[in-house]
Amino acid sequence: MLPLNSDVLNAARTYAQANKLSSTEVLQSPKALQEIAREAKVTPMQATQTLQAAVQQGVRWAEDIGLKAAGFLKDSQVQNASFGHLNNFQGVVGARMNQALLPSANERAVLKDGLLKPGSMDATDAGAKVRKGVLDAAQKAYGAATFKDRNDGHATAVGKESALLAAHSMGKPGSLERIAPVFIKAAKDAGNAFAAAFSTNGKAIAGKDGQPTKEATDAYNAAMKAAGGVALGALKQLDAGAVGAIKCANLADIAALVARDLGLDDKTAARFSGNLKGTLTGLKDTALKDDYYKDLVDTLPSGDKPALDDAGRDTVALCVRMANCTWKSGQVHRAAWEGNTSRIDPDKRGGVYNPFDFLEAEKFHKGGANAESFALTVFEIYKDLHKLQKTAG
Repeated sequence: MLPLNSDVLNAARTYAQANKLSSTEVLQSPKALQEIAREAKVTPMQATQTLQAAVQQGVRWAEDIGLKAAGFLKDSQVQNASFGHLNNFQGVVGARMNQALLPSANERAVLKDGLLKPGSMDATDAGAKVRKGVLDAAQKAYGAATFKDRNDGHATAVGKESALLAAHSMGKPGSLERIAPVFIKAAKDAGNAFAAAFSTNGKAIAGKDGQPTKEATDAYNAAMKAAGGVALGALKQLDAGAVGAIKCANLADIAALVARDLGLDDKTAARFSGNLKGTLTGLKDTALKDDYYKDLVDTLPSGDKPALDDAGRDTVALCVRMANCTWKSGQVHRAAWEGNTSRIDPDKRGGVYNPFDFLEAEKFHKGGANAESFALTVFEIYKDLHKLQKTAG
């Protein structure tokens, strides 16, 4: 069965949700099909054919595995349920039927057991292969012949990796088929923000002097600020409580989340979390002296207690990984702008291009696996939360 055009599926889902239409109603609406085609950059006929195939595949999939497993009682519900509820175009079809989104054996292992060996910054065999797959995809995307190919190839790899790690962190491996298409779409959107700075061949738009034009430079600078808004929009799609969790979460919630990700026992986590602000304040002139956000430490309240329960922290785990995803998706375009691959090489620039979980563990363990390295790791993740909080208002 051939993969379906994910851009069409994502555009259809967004349109249907916004207008509260079923799949059948969308297919019967010329206006809807024209809007979806415009958003996906295909012809209305191509959009129609893709969506018709999606419904047919969704029904066949439901029949193959049993309608109960699909979440519906009869074929008419599979055909006519809203895109948002059915996930027919994004979950069932977009993930199950689109071979690009089906998890490999290594990805399934990471989904179940994580990227890293317990209590370590060493990757499992499967984790190392998943990491290498993204690095290879980034290098291939960097050399792509067009901006679109560069963006699509890189965003798909980054979005899928981020969704995989989010599903594992939340302890909800079954959520992957629902969240992966949204992560990938967000990665593509964040990357597409750079399009105005580049020609279709992927090169920076330059003047007669060979240097980027002012308009291209302005577009490039604006694109670097787009990731947060894209992330927030995607998170609203995934979780109705995302904005509330973002606004309520505090440093102690991030500490609890990081402790969980690192596999720390309760006693160790409590000891390391006891005086986070004091520890970070003591590091401002040393480990944080060159950190752009170091003055954020002064705004942190002392003696913070977690504001969220475990379910709320699951939402935050999703949120910070989405923020990392939309930031990371732009790195291949920044590399192209600068003319070198250091931004997509984790051996350079402090390893920031590494998978989220690897970056967390590396910062903690390389720093000595002590209270100071824990505080620095928490602060690194808290910065992502802080950016989302500013975006959310």
